[in-house]
Amino acid sequence: MESLKEKGVSFKRQTELLEQKQEQLAEEEDEEEVAPKPKLGWFGWIMSGLSTVSDYIFSIIRMPYDLIFGK
Repeated sequence: MESLKEKGVSFKRQTELLEQKQEQLAEEEDEEEVAPKPKLGWFGWIMSGLSTVSDYIFSIIRMPYDLIFGK
């Protein structure tokens, strides 16, 4: 431990830096969660539904390929 301290390695300082980074990431995640979803009009609602259905159909069609060759 003493030889590491002589070389400039400080575990306390590293843990403090890690805690600060974790706090910053937690704050950024909180900010992202607060952002409201934009409201869709009737056209956006229909297109969203069609997109979801087409993605589902495509995944069913592609399932044998994924099972044989892996994803």
